[in-house]
Amino acid sequence: MSKTNPQIILVMGVTGVGKSTFIKHATGSNVDVGHGQSSCTANVKCFQIPQTNVYLMDTPGFDDTYISDADILKEIATSLVDAFHEKAEIQGALYVHPVIEARMRGSGRKNLIMFRKVLGMKGMRNVRLVTTKWSQVDPEKGREREEELCQKEEFWQPLLAAGASAVRFGDSMESAIEIIKPLIHGPAFEPQLVEEVVRDGKPLSQTQAGKVVNDDIAEAQKMHKAEMEQLARDMKEAGDKRDFAFRAELAAERDDHAKKLKKLEADSRVIAAPVKKTGGFGRWVARTAAIAVGGAATFLSGGLLAGHALLLYGATEAAINDD
Repeated sequence: MSKTNPQIILVMGVTGVGKSTFIKHATGSNVDVGHGQSSCTANVKCFQIPQTNVYLMDTPGFDDTYISDADILKEIATSLVDAFHEKAEIQGALYVHPVIEARMRGSGRKNLIMFRKVLGMKGMRNVRLVTTKWSQVDPEKGREREEELCQKEEFWQPLLAAGASAVRFGDSMESAIEIIKPLIHGPAFEPQLVEEVVRDGKPLSQTQAGKVVNDDIAEAQKMHKAEMEQLARDMKEAGDKRDFAFRAELAAERDDHAKKLKKLEADSRVIAAPVKKTGGFGRWVARTAAIAVGGAATFLSGGLLAGHALLLYGATEAAINDD
């Protein structure tokens, strides 16, 4: 029997790994798809699979160029708190990684750490580690990279040992639904972050995920302060030599560090505050036009879907609800 409450699957991973493409195929929503390292996902957005109560929660990747980790964590935590109070059920989480990458870069490691801290190792049976972009890599080379991800302790091995499953996404609606379906029919779970901020009443700074962000903030603050101290010495030396042009360059560099320090102080305040319920789960649901993925259907007047698209979403619903 289908559950009546909203069912949520988190989608996490680095910017540009294929999260939006997966969601686009799974839901038929007109999701912005990025093709570089700049994020199309600045906020948490939930995309509904048509004619179901299933939502894919698209999250910004950590270590983003334009959004701080503190702001991203606050956004994810707030959306989960709103979902909790709406009695929505977290059915699972997807960690998305492109198989075309020969090595997991620094941002990938950071996102994997945050994924573990947000969910907690107890929830790994509800996790799918999804490799994407198989069409862009030699199959044998892709298999080798997948094997490395699964076997190395610094990558996926601990998650798999705790009950997670590694799966491949084949760039189709059918492949997306095949990955989602077991999670929808399985038991829900409570992410560690929800337990910490809702049940234990902790501010983000005292959660496992928040401690990682806090440590990074402290390290960055230390670095910027050291740079400013060195710049002050260099500015004095330049002034003594009456090299005022160079002194002005150093002053501009010092001001840049001061600006970054100010942002870090703001980030510290963000994660020091308790996470509160906002406007309810509905505020996170994306209002997007539906499209027919891989089909020739177009929109009819009034926003109704053409026949091919309707059949596609009927197939989607059947795939989800088929016992």
